[in-house]
Amino acid sequence: MPCLTTATRNKFLAAIKSGVIDPATMVTSTSKQRLAILEPVVGEENAGWVNAALESKLILKDQQRGMVSWAKKVSGITPEARRDLITRIQKETKVFDPATSDKFLESLAAKKFGHDISFDEAKNISGLANRIKVAKAKITPSDGPRSTARMEYGTAVVVFKDYVGQLKLSAEKVGLKWYLRHPLTSLGRAAGVSKSLLSTLDNSFFGRQGIKVLYNHPFIWAKNFVKSWGDIGKELIGRDAMLAIRADVYSRPNAVNGKYEAMKLDVGVDTEEAFPSHILTHIPGVGRLAKAAESAFNGAALRLRADIGDIVIRNAERNGHDMSVPAVAQPLGRIVNSMTGRGSIGGLDKYGRQINATIFSIKFLKANLDTLTAHQFQKDITPYARKVAAMNLVRIIGSTAGILTLAKLLLGDDAVEEDPRSTDFGKIKVGDTTYDITGGMASVVTLAARMVPTMHDGEMGWYTKNRKGEVVPLGTGKYGSRDPLDVFWDFWEGKAAPYTALLRDMYRGKDFKGRQTYVEGHRIVPTWRTVYGTVAPIPLQQFEENMKNPNVESLLLTTIADALGFSTNTADPDPKKKREQDVPWDLDELVGEFLNSK
Repeated sequence: MPCLTTATRNKFLAAIKSGVIDPATMVTSTSKQRLAILEPVVGEENAGWVNAALESKLILKDQQRGMVSWAKKVSGITPEARRDLITRIQKETKVFDPATSDKFLESLAAKKFGHDISFDEAKNISGLANRIKVAKAKITPSDGPRSTARMEYGTAVVVFKDYVGQLKLSAEKVGLKWYLRHPLTSLGRAAGVSKSLLSTLDNSFFGRQGIKVLYNHPFIWAKNFVKSWGDIGKELIGRDAMLAIRADVYSRPNAVNGKYEAMKLDVGVDTEEAFPSHILTHIPGVGRLAKAAESAFNGAALRLRADIGDIVIRNAERNGHDMSVPAVAQPLGRIVNSMTGRGSIGGLDKYGRQINATIFSIKFLKANLDTLTAHQFQKDITPYARKVAAMNLVRIIGSTAGILTLAKLLLGDDAVEEDPRSTDFGKIKVGDTTYDITGGMASVVTLAARMVPTMHDGEMGWYTKNRKGEVVPLGTGKYGSRDPLDVFWDFWEGKAAPYTALLRDMYRGKDFKGRQTYVEGHRIVPTWRTVYGTVAPIPLQQFEENMKNPNVESLLLTTIADALGFSTNTADPDPKKKREQDVPWDLDELVGEFLNSK
């Protein structure tokens, strides 16, 4: 709740005492008339919320008591209550459903909604909120998941949320001036577009963000993996797959009874961090392909999160824990969120767009870190939640070790790297190609192994292991040698978001493969390859790289693995070798010739 400065507060109180602000007049006036009275006293920047505080007291039966409460609240004495938007609107019937526009409390409605709102919009919001209330009342104990009554309720919630979301989006009045006044937000949105472009054209959630579910609940993972292809099919023929998915999640018993909310389970998010922008879905021709990939990803996250949440709630209640109590439920909710690739970054959430502009999927990285540490550093974790997290980690380690052992038996000792200091740790190696079966968790383990002193040939120190199997010491002090901080920095450079990586590579003059990033003779003009790397979907980039790499054992297998989220990596080929598929001309050279001709 905002608060007046000392000088303004004194002026406000003096105006009440002198009669400039007359209680009787304030009560009988309209919102616009009250604002005209308040602006000369408290200033234009404060008049809106001061009037909203007054209007919130007009619905009290005792208006004189309301005036006293209003004065106290404006002075910063009374804290503002926080409630869920739907519940708040359903309770504020006099605010969002006034009898006539003359009685419409504009300032109060805008304050409670978060943006300016018209009389007709308030009526629509009230109607949609009441529709939710009526649909909820029709649900009986015998109505199971995805029953007609539950789906009607869930659909009503989705329609409400979408309408409110559109109102808030339109209220921003985004234009060139808005972008210039909000540079950090603008940068975040632009970076979100690039990130969404890179993340599309695959069904990668299950091999990356959802891999932890595979190792803990394989049947749930398999069931949702099959459903994801149905979601893709629906979007390709023009049907909205996400509407049914969201309606199902919002209508589940644990959503209706508030236990998801008590857990702070991330089932109400509009989109996952891999798809921060929907712009690609509106492009003719490729829009449906992009929407299919986005719905498969977001739908998988919501379904798996809700499915695992239901299991956790059931098990916790069987063990005597009340999952309607936030202190009990929230630690378990963070575990479920992390299991599905959405770790908590705490207070940094409000800077999500800006962080997204610099780091690729910070919440996914945090989810892996929390899972590998069994949430031991999580704030307010309960003994029961600590036990659940530990058991999850044991199952992940056991499943991964079992798969790697099987691969070693079938493919030979060279197929598995057991030294955590190696980049190939946690991966299956076929020829010169590795397949990551840990969803990126192995890279965190490798970083830790390289940052912690270990023994090698009788000497304690920091070491790394290259793809040739050679153990290389770190921090020797010799010219050109790397140290543990270099390793740490390299790890974070590899997590750079598209635009951050572009700036990094342009500054250096080369990318991570040593290729020049600018057109010859034009230092600030990026090559087509550099720009391509910030906009082309990762599966397409990976496929194109594999096409040119003669070391790739199976182009079909690597393409399928990458599309499903099991990241592949193949050793760079001999530069003298070329595939017949390589183009006979170099677009970078053509761009350079064009610029030089000008």
